[in-house]
Amino acid sequence: MVAEFATVNSKVFCVSFSSLSILFIVTLILVIRILANEYFKAHKDVLSSASDYFSAMFSHDMAEKGKDYIELKGISLGGFQIMLEYFYHGHITLVMESVEHCLEASRFFHVSTCAN
Repeated sequence: MVAEFATVNSKVFCVSFSSLSILFIVTLILVIRILANEYFKAHKDVLSSASDYFSAMFSHDMAEKGKDYIELKGISLGGFQIMLEYFYHGHITLVMESVEHCLEASRFFHVSTCAN
């Protein structure tokens, strides 16, 4: 038996197999546009938990809270890609050419663990 419950930004499913119940959450995916033509998909919950910037964007009464598409300005493509890697994997791979992008993005997204 599968029951579906809708929440604000995700769907919660409860699956029951005889005496075992499993509860899992499917987070809505957000499409992010960087610069003029670069698009990324990301989970709102992942972004919010990793970044104070996204946490404020999705938890307060901001216009982006209910949208499934946002456009980010003021961040480089390289910086965003580094932060997305960090948000999902908990680490980043740095080379000399990407250090500046990493510092820029960590300040932009308020991620102090990468900026220090």
